[in-house]
Amino acid sequence: MMLLKESDQFGAQEGKEIMRRRHVLSLAWGLVLAVTLLTGAAGPGRAQGGVTLTLFPAEVGVAETAVVEGRIACPAGSCMSFDLVLRFDRSIVRVWDAAIGPYLGTQVFERQKLVDNAAGEVRLSFEAMGTPPGTDDLLFSLQVGGLIPGTAAFNVESLQIADANGILLAATGQGTQVTVFETGKIAFFSPPVNEWEVAFTSERDGNPEIYVIKGDGTNPRRLTDESALDGSPAWSPDGSRLAFHSARDGNLEIYLMNPDGSGVQRLTDHPASDSDPAWSPDGTRLAFVSDRDGNPEIYVMNADGSNVQRLTNDPSTDTQPVWSPDGQLIAFVTARAGVAEVYIMNADGSSPRRLTPDLFGANGWYPAWSPNGLLLTFISERDGQADIYRMTKEATDIRRLTPESDRLTSTDWSPDGGWIALMSGRSGYANLFVMDAEGRYLFRLTDEESENYDPDWRPVFQPLPAVCKVRTQWELFARVRVGPGINRSAFAFLPANQDFTVEGQALDSEGKVWWKLDKNEIPGGEMALSLWVAEEDVEEIGNCLGVPQAEIPPIIPGGPPPGQPGGGPTPPPGWGPCGSCSTCGHPASECVTSPTGECLWDPKTCAPPPVITPQDGGQCYTLTVQLDAQPYCYATYTIRQQPNCDGQWLPGSSVTIVASVPPGSNCYFLSWSGTCPGASGTSSSITVTMNSSCTAIAHFYP
Repeated sequence: MMLLKESDQFGAQEGKEIMRRRHVLSLAWGLVLAVTLLTGAAGPGRAQGGVTLTLFPAEVGVAETAVVEGRIACPAGSCMSFDLVLRFDRSIVRVWDAAIGPYLGTQVFERQKLVDNAAGEVRLSFEAMGTPPGTDDLLFSLQVGGLIPGTAAFNVESLQIADANGILLAATGQGTQVTVFETGKIAFFSPPVNEWEVAFTSERDGNPEIYVIKGDGTNPRRLTDESALDGSPAWSPDGSRLAFHSARDGNLEIYLMNPDGSGVQRLTDHPASDSDPAWSPDGTRLAFVSDRDGNPEIYVMNADGSNVQRLTNDPSTDTQPVWSPDGQLIAFVTARAGVAEVYIMNADGSSPRRLTPDLFGANGWYPAWSPNGLLLTFISERDGQADIYRMTKEATDIRRLTPESDRLTSTDWSPDGGWIALMSGRSGYANLFVMDAEGRYLFRLTDEESENYDPDWRPVFQPLPAVCKVRTQWELFARVRVGPGINRSAFAFLPANQDFTVEGQALDSEGKVWWKLDKNEIPGGEMALSLWVAEEDVEEIGNCLGVPQAEIPPIIPGGPPPGQPGGGPTPPPGWGPCGSCSTCGHPASECVTSPTGECLWDPKTCAPPPVITPQDGGQCYTLTVQLDAQPYCYATYTIRQQPNCDGQWLPGSSVTIVASVPPGSNCYFLSWSGTCPGASGTSSSITVTMNSSCTAIAHFYP
């Protein structure tokens, strides 16, 4: 089969596994077909009363793969293209790949193939380049992998199938289930957020270096390349810098680098050892360990290496500092009571107190705060070998999370507080794993025959643009005008949910700020002298404080009417001559330029968008958004479109809802649910379709 867009290929071993499972499912399908024919029912390819897409069930083991097939019943040659959205239970399975089947023929145009395991969604859009042969009913197949034992539903959320003329056919989709059985293996992690990354130390290339992988363990990138030790990576709170320690200059010192490994900057320069950097929550300071005064103590410095201050002063060893999310406390490990235990102190070093009093003489290491600051994990040998424990910040409710003792070191909580990254030696080598915050499930991040440790989560940081940009969340809301002020002619509406560059600013006659836009970014804007939008109508993104003052363009008077001397040609259909829009409240003498170059009025800028009301005979639907959050969470949501039906929504309207919490809040967005189509998944932003009055519920943790 030839695709106009090539698909990713799997390894030989995985390919053999796919072929084996396809053979098994083909035999099962043959049996189903035989039984169907014997009972006299309509078989595949003989649809009666419409087109049917059926997903067939599969079984798969944890950390193994299987194939889910989508087969179509359609009169031969009738179904030329399809658009499909599938939803699946992302907590039980993941989808590794989707492939088009032979039904559409050998030449197929791929319009879309998107697998989003974080959202639990597959989107497929393909079109036959010739008449489908109709000799095989396999429309597509999914390669799925088992995560944990259970049953995962695969549902057909939307399905559109068209004939050769592009006419949609009556079509129905039948979902299925995938059963995952236990194998004793450990699957790779499937994170709830696609943008997560993990920095860590690895010895896979012979000596300790710093690497970064995606949250599912893929796409490893080496950031350092030194013959000396590099280790203990720590992301800044905004994810824009990575602190680490290195012996590249003869002894351990603290360094900074960019997320891609560039821009290395040395922060400490002392004959003693400086190690284990830990960021303050506001990103302005770093705590670290140094023996510059004779034994390992905890120090703090500014993020540029200045203003070094000593926080602890004890004859014993003080190490492994980690800041609480509110910046008020620092947890650390000290042996001042005879064995290594977890202590906390105020951020200025005052009031140190023991936090782990019940370890029965065992050591306790590697404290890690949960993002909400209510819990800590630590490593202890209180039950023999090393285990991971969880406790409150008041040292109550101490729980063992690991079912089996192991060789363990540092841990780190995921940005949403739902997962814990850890190092384990269960495979004979130190590799990275992820467990849920309750210790029920374990997943892989690395599978190397080398040592991998020091995990540190990072939500991918999207820096603000260096220039000022503006946007609007709503269609037909922010008017773009040919000068600053509502008395200037309207040119168009600013397209919604796009970023536009600001070139200057000016005040209108009422003293309000207007942004001068890059007119080449506005459709048709090259015809205008300049284009402006009111500050109060848009959101600002990036550096908008330093926008320079711009010259206010003069009002350009119109000429004689069309058809008269000097008046120019007759306007194109739908356009009026200068002054014809004066009833809209614009100055009758000011004109804009039409696409054909005449100085005319665009009627689309005159009339406000129509509003349909129930009294006009329109059907309106109500959208209700609910927040499932604790009172202290201060959760909120934003609807990015204005209602278009008397405060409600017209049938078929697409409405984007964004859930959020303010900076510093002690809760995190978890997921969506509800009765609105599209109200599901773990992305904070969803788009629902208003086919009826419905409810969308945003859930927050804790």
